[in-house]
Amino acid sequence: MVEVFKTDIEDISLAEKIKFKLSELMPDSLVSFDLEDCDRVLRVQAETICPTAVMEALKKEKVNCEIMDW
Repeated sequence: MVEVFKTDIEDISLAEKIKFKLSELMPDSLVSFDLEDCDRVLRVQAETICPTAVMEALKKEKVNCEIMDW
C-alpha cells in the first residue's frame, strides 16, 4: 500500500527528521520526500498505513500535511 501526502516541508534536514520519526512509528515502511514538487510530496509505502498516525506525527513537528487524491 502507498499513501501520498502534501506537506509544507521545504528544508531537507526537517524532511530527514520526519523520515526518521516515521520509520520509528512504522519500522517496515519506506518513506520518501519529493521536495522539488510544488506539493512537497511525502510518500509512505508499507503493508498497512494509518494516514491519521502519519498526519499526527507531522503535526507534532509543526508540519502541515494532508492526503493527496490520485
